[in-house]
Amino acid sequence: MKNNFYIGQGVKIIKTKNEQRENMYYCFGASITEGIPGVSYVKYLGKEFLNYGKGRDTTLDLYNRLKNLLNSQTVENIIIEIGTNDILLPFLYNYSPEWQKKLKKLLFQEEFPQKH
Repeated sequence: MKNNFYIGQGVKIIKTKNEQRENMYYCFGASITEGIPGVSYVKYLGKEFLNYGKGRDTTLDLYNRLKNLLNSQTVENIIIEIGTNDILLPFLYNYSPEWQKKLKKLLFQEEFPQKH
């Protein structure tokens, strides 16, 4: 199977052969894709774009979700926007004791992906 990669503005589009939903785009990412908080960019792309964003996902979390999708069906177009949490959270944790306290609270409540 041949994959074509297209990169632009931090978004990667992976094209693969599909027989089920030829003209659909699966948009994977974290909160920026999901639109919580705020508004997802996916809603402005059109009805052929499906929102598979999940807030607080790290790259590893998204990889596991994507792997499950690809094991269950064949997909033609996937848009991936991920990495902000991987970069930002360690920075914020070390930025100040106040941020450490906030992030520890999120981790303790299991509302945030644990380190894998």
